[in-house]
Amino acid sequence: TAVFCQSTIEGAARDKELLAESHLLNKERYYLLVEELFHNLRSQDEDKVTLQNFERRFHDTDVRAFFHGLDLEPSDAWILFSLLDNDGSGDVDSQEFVEGLLKLKGPARAIDLAVLSRDLKTCVKQAQASQQRLQRLEALLQAQFSNMFSMSSRRAEAEGNERKKL
Repeated sequence: TAVFCQSTIEGAARDKELLAESHLLNKERYYLLVEELFHNLRSQDEDKVTLQNFERRFHDTDVRAFFHGLDLEPSDAWILFSLLDNDGSGDVDSQEFVEGLLKLKGPARAIDLAVLSRDLKTCVKQAQASQQRLQRLEALLQAQFSNMFSMSSRRAEAEGNERKKL
């Protein structure tokens, strides 16, 4: 019985090692596929992917097959490109492309959702603070316009009274 238990424990340890190795190989294989895809999508004269090239190539069979594996459709091309274009330059370099697609592979993790939730709460707070500042500014502007209007009305009335006297 002890030999059986020891054999089972050793087998489980090997299974974990094999699983980890398989995971790394799959990740490396995916990384190489993403790099190859980048080189197929990029402009021939630059080492960047433009939105125009991206949209045009998104309809190619091999490119569609890759993105279909990520549950992305051609109608998602612009959204995907904007997610990959971290610096907002209008084109995507190799690093943005590879890192972006590696992040998009697989389902959302709990930590990803937690970060998204935190960032959304921060944005809502900032929007609320901006709204309050705009409301205060609007009230100040209304008060200024009201003062200017009342001064203008008094001035016009005074000028009218002066003309009547003449």
